[in-house]
Amino acid sequence: MKKFFCIMLLTTSINIPSFGINIFPDVLGFSGNITATNVNVRTNPNIHSDILNTISLSDVKILGHNDGWYQIDFEDESAWISSTYVNTEYEECIPDAYTKGEKIINYGLNFVGTPYVWGGNSLTKGVDCSGFTKEVYNAFDIKISRVSYQQANDGDHIEKDELETGDLVFFDTDGVNNGHISHVGIYMKEDKFIHSDGTKGVMISSLDSPYYKQNYVKSVRVIQ
Repeated sequence: MKKFFCIMLLTTSINIPSFGINIFPDVLGFSGNITATNVNVRTNPNIHSDILNTISLSDVKILGHNDGWYQIDFEDESAWISSTYVNTEYEECIPDAYTKGEKIINYGLNFVGTPYVWGGNSLTKGVDCSGFTKEVYNAFDIKISRVSYQQANDGDHIEKDELETGDLVFFDTDGVNNGHISHVGIYMKEDKFIHSDGTKGVMISSLDSPYYKQNYVKSVRVIQ
């Protein structure tokens, strides 16, 4: 019933013409009002992202939400503002802006630069590869094993060309290249993954790099 009500809110204000192809506006969303002056409009839903502009006491079109932030249509582009400064009647109707996999990646990106520590479990002080994946997933109440080769059995096996954001990717980095799993990361998109590298700490790498292409073993999906 709630879903139907929200859909109706989106569509009842649309005037359908008698002729023509486009019967819906370019941007569907929910109306909101900025309740303060000089509210920062940002590129991403966090206070560390770039500020595009500021906005004051005006109407906005809300496209989605994520952890205290609203995704809005700003000058025909997607942008973000803190929900603290927005009043809307349709809060329960506003959809998640991200899938769970995307939320996992966005969370993990907060720790890029954290040093590698063998056996480490701290996302801020030091963490190894499987500690990183375990702790990031744990933040979303997804429980996986502690060691990389055990994590490889925690979910459903998927092919490399089936990878989606948030999946786990596994490698043989022992130098033997016999398929023994010794490293793990979280797939992002466009063949990129985030992981705790043995020398550089938490960073982003490419599956297409010669090293990781040669040492790739398998992928697993644990997100349901």
